Amino acid sequence: MKERNDPDGRPAAPGAAEGVRTFVKQMTELGERAEPMRRLLEPASVRAEAPGGAVAVTVTVGGVLIAVDFGPGHEELDQQDLAALILDTYESALAEAERRRAGLPGGAA
Repeated sequence: MKERNDPDGRPAAPGAAEGVRTFVKQMTELGERAEPMRRLLEPASVRAEAPGGAVAVTVTVGGVLIAVDFGPGHEELDQQDLAALILDTYESALAEAERRRAGLPGGAA
């Protein structure tokens, strides 16, 4: 089994995988509880999905993070790859939100 390191190159802390599992579980539960509100915000939000669908991120048109959803395949990613995928997907959602905002009356030029 390959030893996993944190971003500084040090061995990952024992229990880090458990921390990621706990985070995923908490975000999933939060997403389920927030579903009614998410439906109300849908017209004013942007959802970006990572290739393969392991992660999806939803932001408001103003760029505020409102959801992180985990799909099939996220379990196979190590914690650093999952974090990077979340951040990349978040950046994609922000870029699309900016494009939409620019198209609104009074939006950025």
